[in-house]
Amino acid sequence: MVIFLSTQVHGFKAVLCFLVLFSLNSTSLAYFRLPKTLQLTNWGGNLVFNATKVKTPWNTQHLLEIVKGASKIHAVGSKHSFSPVADSSEVLVSLREHMAGILSLDEDRQRVVIQGGCTYAVLAAHLQSRGWALGNLPSIPDVTVAGAVATGSHGAGRIGSSLPSQVTALQIVTGRGTVEMYRESEVAFEEDEESGGPSGRVSQFEGAVVAVGALGVVESLELRIVPSFQVEQCKYRNIQLPTGPNLQTIFEDLMLSAYSVSLFTIWAPGPSVTLSSVWAKHNINGTHAPITKGCESKLLGSDLLQDDIHMGEWGDPSVCTQGGRGAWNVKLSHFLPNALAADGNEVQSEYFVSLSSVGSAMSAMQVAMSTMLPELRGTLRTCEIRIVEADRHWLSPCFRRECVAFHFTWHLPRLLQEGALLPDQTLPLILNALEIIETTLAPFDMLPHWGKVFVTPPDSLRRSYAKNLPAFNLLMRHSDPYGKFRNDFITSYLADNVPLRELRDETEL
Repeated sequence: MVIFLSTQVHGFKAVLCFLVLFSLNSTSLAYFRLPKTLQLTNWGGNLVFNATKVKTPWNTQHLLEIVKGASKIHAVGSKHSFSPVADSSEVLVSLREHMAGILSLDEDRQRVVIQGGCTYAVLAAHLQSRGWALGNLPSIPDVTVAGAVATGSHGAGRIGSSLPSQVTALQIVTGRGTVEMYRESEVAFEEDEESGGPSGRVSQFEGAVVAVGALGVVESLELRIVPSFQVEQCKYRNIQLPTGPNLQTIFEDLMLSAYSVSLFTIWAPGPSVTLSSVWAKHNINGTHAPITKGCESKLLGSDLLQDDIHMGEWGDPSVCTQGGRGAWNVKLSHFLPNALAADGNEVQSEYFVSLSSVGSAMSAMQVAMSTMLPELRGTLRTCEIRIVEADRHWLSPCFRRECVAFHFTWHLPRLLQEGALLPDQTLPLILNALEIIETTLAPFDMLPHWGKVFVTPPDSLRRSYAKNLPAFNLLMRHSDPYGKFRNDFITSYLADNVPLRELRDETEL
């Protein structure tokens, strides 16, 4: 059911579409809200932040003062999340303006240290100019490194695709008013034999990297780097993957045919999964991973394209990385730096399943999407399918399992147009589609991406992370005993019921 409410916001008439879908949890409503005193939206346009202030610190000391002076605060990066994971009821703090540089490059240790506001685009260009590289990149290089790793984001491939796994140390300004360093090598990870979760001498580092901003503001990060390498990107169109018992083997062979492989589909009705395009990225000379063979003239019967394409027929190819050979920093991402518009007209969702069951999951998805109502499927721009390596981060959807990610991009006209919030009939269609997708993928240990739109109930997600949530809550209470960084999203999906400490005055910090 959709209810439209009219209200007066800062002198102009606004209409907000409240989505009341009774089968959804109440947290879903947080995606579409009226602003309080700011007109600050996320990149996609589906989320209006509740914060009343945005702070841009000049340095670590200034950041400490901002954190100490706030009762509710959260870090925000490129605003490319589509869930309210980075929302705050009082203060948003952004490091992109003044704390976004590269601090040091240690070639002997093969490490680079960056500030919390640094983007992959800036870091990649800096590393390439000095003969170094990251093992992988996200699809869009203009997102911040800190934001990407905090939400468990990824590239593609069985080697280096987990972006959190590139992190070897991070420094966090906590809710206690302290600066704390977490290092990869300080404490060995030990698991509880009965539960499989962290126990004994737990490595807090494993809980601090993918932490959705719940521990504080990531002031700086140290990342592992590799020698620069060349990548050859190959693009193909219209490949058919037959559903059934052989799909698992066909899929794995296809995904292992290059260093990084992305499959794009709109789940057109039919007995097979129709891939509108396949983008294969080959490691030509990198010493950190096996060399792959480079572009082939045909892939599963499809000819190698000579012209560049966008992953969706609706898009402009000029914003995408081109086919052919080049340095890693201009081939591993799908989009060129600074090529996308400042604001998007889309919503994104992403779900992870175990690689071992992807054949069955894709066959089930083909049936579900083929029978989906045309008006639901019509909002889908594209779905990208990628392999993501296993990692050891407590809140990662790929914790100790190789994953396959199903990334959906949905068309969404902007909610904010000419200063007014406009109702949009697309939103309930998208959420209805997500219900069908999540129901279809649930038997395959599906987990959503923290920074994308999903409708999974909090209790269901808590059960999925039950092994690691107790240790993470201990870490949250240590870093943020007063709950400064807890927002509605963190409270709903992650926090336990242990009472927070009461902050009486700043002298306690």
